[in-house]
Amino acid sequence: EFVKVIDKDELSTLSDQEIFNRLNEIGSLNLQDYQEKVMSEIKGKDLINQARSAYTNGEFEVAIQLIDSIRNAYPLAMEAREQGILLKDSVYLEQAHEELKKLVEQGGSDSQLEELQNKIKFYLRKLQHDKEHRRTH
Repeated sequence: EFVKVIDKDELSTLSDQEIFNRLNEIGSLNLQDYQEKVMSEIKGKDLINQARSAYTNGEFEVAIQLIDSIRNAYPLAMEAREQGILLKDSVYLEQAHEELKKLVEQGGSDSQLEELQNKIKFYLRKLQHDKEHRRTH
């Protein structure tokens, strides 16, 4: 939905009531946008809390699905999406740690162990980078 902006030439032809109505329309749209953003954040943070719970319970795939759903369902929930990035990094890091433990128990090859160690290093660096470059909205 778009709001028509009043240009100089049109301004002189509008009554006071018409100007008031246009300005009121602009204000109500801004309020609607704000309310939509706030509701998106609330719902996005609810999904983040569910994802944290899944992560804590070792349900990593569920946590990732919940985090990914925020972008599609609540694109205006920027704060929740930022938190989701960090949580997703943590999930991937924990998955890599668990994979490494299993591989060590099973006597994996040196190349497999090295690959998982590199994966862990990558997610540690990514998590650190994302924490340092996190924005608040």
